[in-house]
Formats: sequence, C-alpha cells, structure tokens
Amino acid sequence: MRGVGSPWRRMTLTILTLTHLTVAACSGDVPSGAEFALDTGSAVADSGSIGDADTQTTADSTVVLDASGSPSCHAALDCLLQKKLWKPGDALPKSGDCMAGIKDDQAMEIDALLGCVKTVCKTEFDAFYAGTAAQLPAVYGCMIEQCAEPLVVCVGGEGASTCLESLQCMQQCSPTDASCTVPCLQATTPYQSKKLGGVMACIFKDCTLAGLPACSVLQTCGAQCVLGG
Repeated sequence: MRGVGSPWRRMTLTILTLTHLTVAACSGDVPSGAEFALDTGSAVADSGSIGDADTQTTADSTVVLDASGSPSCHAALDCLLQKKLWKPGDALPKSGDCMAGIKDDQAMEIDALLGCVKTVCKTEFDAFYAGTAAQLPAVYGCMIEQCAEPLVVCVGGEGASTCLESLQCMQQCSPTDASCTVPCLQATTPYQSKKLGGVMACIFKDCTLAGLPACSVLQTCGAQCVLGG
C-alpha cells in the first residue's frame, strides 16, 4: 500500500520540517507554526528514475554491475540466496558465479552482513532451504530487522542520492515491498548508505516491520539523516 499512510512518508515530512527550520534558524528567519507550510508534493522522489547501473541478464537472474563492471554487494548477495549457495555456518564463497569479479570491499560488506545474520536469522534460513523461494521474503525481513545497518550498506552505495532523498523515495513504499524500497536504498552514495544504515538500525532496535506504522522512534531516528553532514 502506498500514499500518505506510509510510515516512511510521515518520517520524511518530519525530517524535512526539521531541515527547513534549521536553515531558517541559521538565517535568523524562523517561521511560526501558523506560517509554515511544507510542499509535500515536491517531496516524493521518482523511484522509477533512480539508478544508472548497467545490468547483465542471465537465465535466472539480473546481476547489477557497478561502473567498473563488477557485481555489486547486493547482486552477489541476492545471487547467493537465490541459488542457495550460502547458509548460516558456511564460509563466504571466494569464487563461483555469484562472486566472480567482485571487489574486496564489496566482499567485505557481504561478509559483514552474513556474519550478522548467521545466528539471528538461522530459523528463517532453515525454512527457506527446506522450502521454496516463497520463504525468501522472511529471510530478508529478518535481515532488515536484525541486521539493518550491514544490509542497507550492502544494498546501497550505487547512486548519487542522500540519506534523506532515499527516505523521500521510500515515502511511496509499503515497508514490506522490497520491489519498491530496494531501488530507493540502492540509489544512495556509499557514504550516505552508511548514514541511512544507522537510521534503519536505530529504527529496528525498537520496531518491527509489522509494527512500523505505529513506531514511536521513526522521527527521532530519521533525524540522523540531516545531522552530522
């Protein structure tokens, strides 16, 4: 479900308000509550236009390549999971279809993520390996709730967007709609993906995907997007 009810939308509107007031305070012109109005229409990013990465299509998946032609962390991770080439307790494969040509820093990002999920998401992995791809969303759901920061860093860093722009993009998304949220996360710069990862880790320390619409820490955690540069 998309629209004004999205928890991401409520969070970004609050952050945009904070940004506006911060700039106004620096200029000595702080509007009163009655005078302040936010143009919510301009706050929605076009997720369909995000990302200029090349793609290499295979028979069973699409592998996203970075500017140098190497697979991204997210592409390698998705390949490993789709082909069931890694499960908790395994070492990260150093070669093979999914890891061929991957850069050391991208491999380190995958290793950090898989190191986090290997115990906390074992139940979801076991169900996926014993079943079908229908169980894969539960794996990713556990990843975002339990290992948000390394997951967001792995998925992101492929574009030019900021942490706030990524949140603006996710205004349109249901929290569980990966086809909507992933392109928004991918569009960040490497630095901004780390900042966004911190925001998500802050949120999921107290919240779950199912309870996100009523989560009380969305605004306080989301404010990290505009703090610290």
